[in-house]
Amino acid sequence: MKKTRLIDILPEINKVLDQGDTFSFMPNGISMLPTIVGGRDTVTVNKPTDKLKKFDIILYRRKSGQFVLHRIIDLDGETYILCGDNEVYPEKNVEHNQIIGVVTRYTRKGKIIEADSKKFISDAKKRVNSRPYRQFVFRAKNKLKRVFKIK
Repeated sequence: MKKTRLIDILPEINKVLDQGDTFSFMPNGISMLPTIVGGRDTVTVNKPTDKLKKFDIILYRRKSGQFVLHRIIDLDGETYILCGDNEVYPEKNVEHNQIIGVVTRYTRKGKIIEADSKKFISDAKKRVNSRPYRQFVFRAKNKLKRVFKIK
């Protein structure tokens, strides 16, 4: 399988989504673990039609140009607060115009999980609600590393 950077095919992605079709790809990275495993699982996105909601997973582009796949953990007026399922610190002030697509389903180990399924919603709630605990564990782990000088 040939790896292609999203930036190189962004015009084609936008064209497909603007026509009402979906776009599927295999993300890389670890920010959405354990929900989505980079290099193994695939996600399918549609163009968002309405205002998005808490627990949606979106593909967006940071102002730096980086493409990111994260979950909406809250709304703040007209902007979104996002966080990867494997991350602890939220990203705030993401604007609707930065969003490329919303995940409608993902495929994990060959099994399709639809975004409107009970499994998707249940997993999303677990990941969002456990974020404060992950933050505590992350900080404690870093403090122990500093105390014991572990790299």
